[in-house]
Amino acid sequence: MARGLHHTVPPPSHESSPTATLWLCRRCLGRLKQIPRLTPWLAGMPHVVFRKARTTRDGRMYGNALLSKHPLSDVHVVQLGAGSRLRDNGKRMPGSTERRIVLAATVKPTGRPPFLALCTHFGIFNTADGAGPAAARPGAAVSRFVNAAERRAMPALLGGDLNADPRSGVVARLKSN
Repeated sequence: MARGLHHTVPPPSHESSPTATLWLCRRCLGRLKQIPRLTPWLAGMPHVVFRKARTTRDGRMYGNALLSKHPLSDVHVVQLGAGSRLRDNGKRMPGSTERRIVLAATVKPTGRPPFLALCTHFGIFNTADGAGPAAARPGAAVSRFVNAAERRAMPALLGGDLNADPRSGVVARLKSN
């Protein structure tokens, strides 16, 4: 396991998981030399797709990436709305103005059927918004994309930071798909 990142995460098994989702914690960027620590995760992942969600004032890009040992094709970006503007206590919600996206691509494993891989970072919802229709919007956007006629028969794998617990409206909408 790699230590020193904000989270301790075991490297993915490339044999059992052909696609990995890469997420770098913002608090870790700049403090650590990331590449040596990420080498176990990146080995054997020659196919990479990155799409920018936003650029900060100082030029840093944030977005989503898919890494795969198998070819990636038919790349799409699905726009998502932001989460809540305010926390339950009335203070500004972290990331409330950040653009949110879903990055999707078709993974084409040799000798196996293709599947759709999706990577996202949903916004954060306060208690009131999380129980209402606002929290269902990101899941509804994913559902519309995955269930489009040209993708409906293809298996789909969603990964990323949902910023939600299993009882939330965000997850409930995804479960209803």
